[in-house]
Amino acid sequence: MLVLHWIDKTTPGETDLIRAEVTSAIVRKQWQNSYNVDKPNRSDHPPALSKEIESSRFSCPTWLTKKVWIVGGTILAISIIAAIVIPLAIKFGRITTTTTAPVYLAYWAFDNSADDLYVGSTALVVNSWYHVAFVYNYETSQQIIYLDGVQYASQSTSTTYLGTNGTMYFGYTPLLPLSFFSGHIDNAQLTTRAKSAAEILVDATQVFYYSFDQPSPYSDNGPNRLNVTIQDVISSFGIVGQGVRFTTTSSSYVQINSWPFSGWPTNKPFTFAMWIYATSVSGGGLIFNPPNGISLLGLTYNGQIVAQLQSPANVWQAVIGSFIPVNTWRHVACTFSVTNGLTLYVNGVSQGSISGILTYYWTSSLYYIYLGYCNGQAYIVTGGSFQGTVDEFYAYRRELSVSEIFTLATI
Repeated sequence: MLVLHWIDKTTPGETDLIRAEVTSAIVRKQWQNSYNVDKPNRSDHPPALSKEIESSRFSCPTWLTKKVWIVGGTILAISIIAAIVIPLAIKFGRITTTTTAPVYLAYWAFDNSADDLYVGSTALVVNSWYHVAFVYNYETSQQIIYLDGVQYASQSTSTTYLGTNGTMYFGYTPLLPLSFFSGHIDNAQLTTRAKSAAEILVDATQVFYYSFDQPSPYSDNGPNRLNVTIQDVISSFGIVGQGVRFTTTSSSYVQINSWPFSGWPTNKPFTFAMWIYATSVSGGGLIFNPPNGISLLGLTYNGQIVAQLQSPANVWQAVIGSFIPVNTWRHVACTFSVTNGLTLYVNGVSQGSISGILTYYWTSSLYYIYLGYCNGQAYIVTGGSFQGTVDEFYAYRRELSVSEIFTLATI
């Protein structure tokens, strides 16, 4: 069942947010649930939403997976988001059935057909999640399309947006025959203002962010709202507001559902960053994937911070950083990209990098991860719970730059 509802003033300056959430379980999911639009020629249209749209400025980000269906050896031109009066669409070109497909992103519903923005092509991988966003700004007469948080195309229009009110469809448009999108759509939003490029980048790449502040310390402050469950953890003082303190040495953790599946092994970039306040430094974990038993970030037996990755050859590669003092706040972060390798930071300063890592093991499916716990493994010899407090925990599905890490470490 797809539930569509209004959330007002969820972000300062943001109004009339249209959000799609799914309560039914779907096998292939980006976060926890997604809407499966996987039936060509279906007679039951996807859920529609009516809302008066101000002819001013808006943006609409959407998570999707291109899980294509095939007719006669080709993939039909189909829409993922379209509307009678809302100029939002993605069209996949008519192509052969290979593992990649050119995608054409489109704006419709302007007076002048020259203002319908068609751009392309970008090869997208079948059965992979992508973030797309369309921004229209009435004041600047500008259309912008983003793919995975990066500007994909833009143009200035000679006419204004025509829509005033009507029905918005997810995964279907009545304007085209056989226009059902075959795949999954998640976290669809319509915001009645033009979002900035920085906001779109956060929407597309921030997996979660926990401030751990009261009154909702275990709520996700990021765009995906992945709230947590806890075990032997209490709210405590933080570097900013409140943090979470792990009260045992062997059974305390924060469980986050879930880290998006990106392949097994994978080469996808990531960033984890947090503030820690250690009361003991005799081992303990910080980032751990329990279903696969992989420890990514933690302390060595003598209290040094370490980030480590397991290669497909079952070889562990690690960056060992400085000793972590007790009863002192330290900012720690680790990043990965194929270009720059695995990098560890303490207080915004690099502790070293290991390059040449092409793939690594992390999650073999859509699995939960633990914050503040790990098994004893490789360079994190002494497992168990981190002894101390964690605050301001960020995770991204991209490699943050040196300056971005330094900004997070500067409070």
